[in-house]
Amino acid sequence: MIVEKKALNSAIKNMLCIKKEKTIYNNDYMQKIKNVINVRFTNGNLNFEVVDGFRTHNSQIAVDNAQNDVNFEIIVNIESIFRSKEKYVNIEYGNDTLKIFDTKNCIEYPAINIEYFDTSKMKNDLQEKNPIFEIYVTPKFLIDALKTFTEDNTPTKLSFYGEISPIKISGVKEFDRIETNYVLPIARKK
Repeated sequence: MIVEKKALNSAIKNMLCIKKEKTIYNNDYMQKIKNVINVRFTNGNLNFEVVDGFRTHNSQIAVDNAQNDVNFEIIVNIESIFRSKEKYVNIEYGNDTLKIFDTKNCIEYPAINIEYFDTSKMKNDLQEKNPIFEIYVTPKFLIDALKTFTEDNTPTKLSFYGEISPIKISGVKEFDRIETNYVLPIARKK
């Protein structure tokens, strides 16, 4: 199958960011599972999924030219983006190997034999429900607001009051003070 290199590398970059994080779980299984990426091709979509112990991240790339491609799922360890000067790259699956290549470069990722964390129940639960409301925010401002609470990893509360109201982000009360941030929603064309 042929995919746009920019879309592939964007998905891989997001995966690598999550793989770098330290997991709160120190058992052997979580240490192994957080270093792998589940690559799955079904219904014309290429999915990359990673789990780090307290969140999952899924990137999906629609593949237009995949009418003859067979569905597959493989768990691999991808350590970096695919470097290429070409706009499109090829992805092949076969013999328990995922191969990413262009006309000059080729990287093969052998399958890793590990039982992957099953996120399907969580996703199915969310797909059966409609969100109460949705808010669009600029990610940078939300992340900057959350960073003010990361000193000791104490829980942080996000409060939503409606589609056009700010998100209230507050920490746990410490020494007679509570820190609070507000992130304003942005308008999004429908």
